[in-house]
Amino acid sequence: MPVEISAIICTRNRAAFLEKCLCGLIKQTLNSDRYEIIVVDNGSTDNTPEILFKFADNPLVHVVTEPIAGLSRARNRGLKEAKSLYVGYIDDDAVPCERWLEAALEAFQGSNPEPDWVGGPVTLEWEVEKPVWINEELSAPLGWVNWGDSPRPLTASEWLIGANSCFRKDCLEKFGGFDERLGRKGSSLLSGEEIQIKKKIEATGGMLYYHPDVTVRHFVPAARVKTSWFYRRYFWGGVTDCYMKKTFLNDCSVENEVQLPVNSFQSRMTRLLGNIFYATGLSFSVTKTIHARIYISYVCGWLFGIVQWSKNIELTKQS
Repeated sequence: MPVEISAIICTRNRAAFLEKCLCGLIKQTLNSDRYEIIVVDNGSTDNTPEILFKFADNPLVHVVTEPIAGLSRARNRGLKEAKSLYVGYIDDDAVPCERWLEAALEAFQGSNPEPDWVGGPVTLEWEVEKPVWINEELSAPLGWVNWGDSPRPLTASEWLIGANSCFRKDCLEKFGGFDERLGRKGSSLLSGEEIQIKKKIEATGGMLYYHPDVTVRHFVPAARVKTSWFYRRYFWGGVTDCYMKKTFLNDCSVENEVQLPVNSFQSRMTRLLGNIFYATGLSFSVTKTIHARIYISYVCGWLFGIVQWSKNIELTKQS
């Protein structure tokens, strides 16, 4: 029987988590001749090779090296190596449920029309107790996803994330894979490549499908529950959204179909001024102060993104 789905892990210097992820993939309920595991080592300098050596004799596990750093680049390398009709991406610090791949195939093959992208819940495994100021909205950047207990197509306002994503391979190939101008690179928290794929799927009449049995656990280290991480994460969120708008406007395949959100100048200024006030701490609410500073970090990131994009365009013209 040919391989039906490829489980792809893109990893870079995350040896401490990688073994758990691989063990979870090896223990899948799906028959082992129906799937493969592809590990894309994106230039690790830690003891990742030692971890991978433990699985050298397992015929399910295939390791490839992608020396050029970048999550989108690594994902595209995994896509190129896959021998299947479907590809499933999971973060190296996540652990899949035992039915992860089997449930994904059921969603693809049992739905009419067939989805382009299948995903499911992502639960969070906290290293330390969750602070009270991290609400449902702020759990999303940490990877949390839950759209209920019933399988169904997602609406335009709902989303899936790369930590738990299965695609029809031909869908990703049609779009040229993930945009390598976006996504994590080195120490930056640039993202957006997943949202861009979502918009392209929707713009071409495709579908995202949620299945509650396509589940993974995502680890949240203590460093990510600090306010400093959220300020940095939302700063890069602003950069990402700026770059996203630029890439959509320069992509002829979606420029007439993707509708970017537009708010009036007056409402945006009112919101900004309100958050500047709360950011001072004068409201005597720690939660409001933190949330306001997170918002201002996002605005600063957007402005930084405008400047950086302009610089990149000028450098391109000069070269």
